Amino acid sequence: MEVAEVQELRHLREENARLKKLVAELHKEKGTDPKIIADQQGHGLGVHLSDYVESSLVSKREAASALWADFRMLKSASSSS
Repeated sequence: MEVAEVQELRHLREENARLKKLVAELHKEKGTDPKIIADQQGHGLGVHLSDYVESSLVSKREAASALWADFRMLKSASSSS
């Protein structure tokens, strides 16, 4: 294989990875089951979640707020008992 062919192949693989990640993010935003997306992309769920899906800052804040609300609820329930 020529150097130019190797470089083109590398470029195509990188572009493919970027497109797969974009598709995974779009599916996530639409609420598609992550297992379905992983199956479509030919990966197990663990690979899909670790390699293709990133949590947005908003979703991280929402998760932290929900966890904090649950913690406060449990704390108030245990102190009133």
